Amino acid sequence: MTVDEPRADKQPGATAAPPAALVKEAASDAALQRYGRRMRRGRIIYLAMIAVVLLGLGVTVAVVWSKGEVAHTTLTTVSSPPPSVGLGAPSAFLQKAWQSPDRTAIGVPYWGGTVITYSTDSVRGRNALTGALTWSYTRTDRTVCQAIQNQGVTIAVFEHKGNCDEVTALDSGTGERRWTRTLDKAEGQNSLPVNGHPSIRVSQFAIILTTPDVIYAINPVDGGDRWLYHPDGCTIHGAVIGTEGALISQTCTTQKCDARKFCGPGPQLLLRDGNAGRKDDDKTNPDQIKWNLMGTTAVPVSADKVTSAIDPALGQLRVLQVAKGKTISRLVLRGGLASGEPVAAVGTDHAELVWIAGTTYAVDPRGLSLLWTAATTVAPTVTPASAAQDATPALLDSTVAAATAAGIVTLDPTTGETAHTFPVPAPPAGGRIYPFGTGFVVAAAPSTVYK
Repeated sequence: MTVDEPRADKQPGATAAPPAALVKEAASDAALQRYGRRMRRGRIIYLAMIAVVLLGLGVTVAVVWSKGEVAHTTLTTVSSPPPSVGLGAPSAFLQKAWQSPDRTAIGVPYWGGTVITYSTDSVRGRNALTGALTWSYTRTDRTVCQAIQNQGVTIAVFEHKGNCDEVTALDSGTGERRWTRTLDKAEGQNSLPVNGHPSIRVSQFAIILTTPDVIYAINPVDGGDRWLYHPDGCTIHGAVIGTEGALISQTCTTQKCDARKFCGPGPQLLLRDGNAGRKDDDKTNPDQIKWNLMGTTAVPVSADKVTSAIDPALGQLRVLQVAKGKTISRLVLRGGLASGEPVAAVGTDHAELVWIAGTTYAVDPRGLSLLWTAATTVAPTVTPASAAQDATPALLDSTVAAATAAGIVTLDPTTGETAHTFPVPAPPAGGRIYPFGTGFVVAAAPSTVYK
């Protein structure tokens, strides 16, 4: 029997080489493992980046929430406002219906059956008969500069960083938000901010906010600008608005007049159109000025059929022609006007009622004479007998109400004599009197309603 000898290429104890397919499979597995490790690292990095982004967004949202209006605002509305209260004959003996430490809104402070009041950070609607809250709007991060009630719209002006430039409008009956805006109108590269606390005047169709640099005339219904006035190189001292326009006093030093009319240096008193917007393409009269009395230091008082200003040096009321600004008359005032003292005027069909330094003057419609004078601690109000609030009320069919040291009085619109005195505590300084129902709203701080 023959035994096979071992092959020369196969050594004793050697391991057979794996097939090529197995080698390829092992290499593929190793590659997959390396790829998996890289993918895991990539996913970890990706998820970490997503986490950082989400964390950043969360922080940003938290900051915006904490600093924004949403986090600091509470608006409570009412679906049905209190029923309207008609004007009736005043009670012979007034009784206090309610009182609130809140201040009362300016303008006509009630609408329908709601009286508008405000505190440091809130504006409120109250049932006019009971004083109960019906709606409220609060911003804990802002201070209320002023609340205005005008034709069913309550306008709240808030202070931010010392400037009264944030405005929110609410429905006077329900408190529902109407519109919001800031007073920093941008025109081209120029910003027109309201710096500090502006003076505010209210007419039926516009509210004007005046600072030394700019005047905003705002439509109370939608918050849009009726017009803006910002004379370069001038300082605005004051403005009033009426049926004939806006009467403005200013002093100019560095104006660039070019082709513009009604332009020059020094003190000035001018009448601007009350409705027309600024026309930048009008190179001669972009601000729609009707006339400008150069060199005049008079203080604006009224801009109605009787357009007038006070000459502080002479202690006279200067009545001006609406069309050209020519002087119609100079009416002597009791005691003149102290510097910075407030003035007020109400235009009617029969007379312009002008209040200056504790005296009410009734100026005849032609501006030639005084029909009567009456001592009142604040400007009187004129409330028509009808519910309609006309631009020019009929004086002889209206209630003229004012405050005196003796309480509330109504004046005879023909003579100015006291028609009736209601012996209630003297209203606070500056408090105005508005007939309401069978009593009165004392617009002051505190807010008081008599029935």
